[in-house]
Amino acid sequence: MKLSIFFYSSIFLLFLTSSCSSPKKAESPKKEVYSTYKPLPSQVVLHYRLDKKIIRDTFNNAIAEIFKESFSIPDYDVKINFYKTNDANIEIEGKSVLVNIPVGILVEKNTMLVDFKAKGVVELTFITKFEMDSLWNFTSKTDLSYYKWLEKPVLKMGGLQIPIEPLSDVIISKSKAMIVESIDDAIIENFTIKSTIQKSIQVFKEPIQLDPENGGYLTLTPSVIKLTSLKNSKLHSSGKIVFDLQSLFSTNKPVIHPGLLKTPALRWVENVNDTTVLRLVTQINMMDINTLVRKNFDGKEFSSQGKSFTMSNILINCDYENIRFVTDIKGDANGTLILTGKPKYDKKSNTFKTENIDIAFKTKNKIHKAAAWIAEGFIRKELTKMMTFPLEEKLDEIQNDINTQLKDINQEYNMDLKADLYSITSEHFEMKPGAIETTIKASLKIEAYIKDLRKLGAPIQKK
Repeated sequence: MKLSIFFYSSIFLLFLTSSCSSPKKAESPKKEVYSTYKPLPSQVVLHYRLDKKIIRDTFNNAIAEIFKESFSIPDYDVKINFYKTNDANIEIEGKSVLVNIPVGILVEKNTMLVDFKAKGVVELTFITKFEMDSLWNFTSKTDLSYYKWLEKPVLKMGGLQIPIEPLSDVIISKSKAMIVESIDDAIIENFTIKSTIQKSIQVFKEPIQLDPENGGYLTLTPSVIKLTSLKNSKLHSSGKIVFDLQSLFSTNKPVIHPGLLKTPALRWVENVNDTTVLRLVTQINMMDINTLVRKNFDGKEFSSQGKSFTMSNILINCDYENIRFVTDIKGDANGTLILTGKPKYDKKSNTFKTENIDIAFKTKNKIHKAAAWIAEGFIRKELTKMMTFPLEEKLDEIQNDINTQLKDINQEYNMDLKADLYSITSEHFEMKPGAIETTIKASLKIEAYIKDLRKLGAPIQKK
């Protein structure tokens, strides 16, 4: 989820900086237009691989105490002590865990005449089937599917050693229920998935401030989390986690509601697209754009044909159809320059552009055509370029920004996380009086090789 946060940040900051150089000032609205557009959710697909060593270590820690206990079987009046002779080998496929573990077994029986002891090593094979429902309730059911003797048990009585494998088989059969129940209890106690999810999801309550200097807040709201069953290979177990998210950008900080954020429902799925689709739904107020544009362009000089002017007191606004850029100019021409045009998104060229740009010049409250050296030639081209934003050209810049941020995450979490950006397009562009709404869609593939499960619960430290 953190990947989507910093990726949104990269896209938005680049988009806002460039699009803000597309100046806008609104005339009085000619009509009211009610939009029926409803953005689709973002879908973050995380392809993950778990190092089987960390799975093995986690499971061994969970069941470590089981084989330190003693079991009594009243029917035979014997006491059994189990102990691990080596770590368990773990294989995961789908929703099943195959556990193969060598266990030492000590059988003791005390009588009035003599104490009997039998010792051996048995290899136990368990299959644990686990399930999580839509509310993240975790359950497991373990069965002892197979066992074989690596060292057959021998009864030691005085100086005699008598094989008692048949009796030991009966003892294992009798103690099986206690062993599998203990394994299930240990798994549920150690794998506290529901509480972990409930805590982790609260990170979405706080809007993300993308740019402390210029403002802008991103709110991400998860609706559903989807999981695929695990697949097994020689060195890894792999699967996919899918997050359905609603995203909203606003220039003002949203109100934070009290109480805990509701945990999204869990769904198990089999077929999942490989590609992550991020949708950045933005609502940008013109007065906030004015602040940023003045910072970047106030005092900027344009020159052509040996003449020049400097811009100041820039004012931008928009209505339902047009953007308007108004600026005082001083130099070889003195007055107010007014640019008006109709913005659009050209799907074929994947570019935001402004067409039919009209350049007018105002002096002493009279508006007339701009001088030829302003309205035509180099300066007109430069002004038109300011109001053009090709999305495709930003791919490399955003990819480099993503790679830089991934480097810090990988180092802190001891993992290999990478994201390959495929494309950036616009799904929606709409103007309203004093505001612009747009939805930027980014497609990419996110992969993670996880080496340490223990570090995943901690938040990233701010630099």
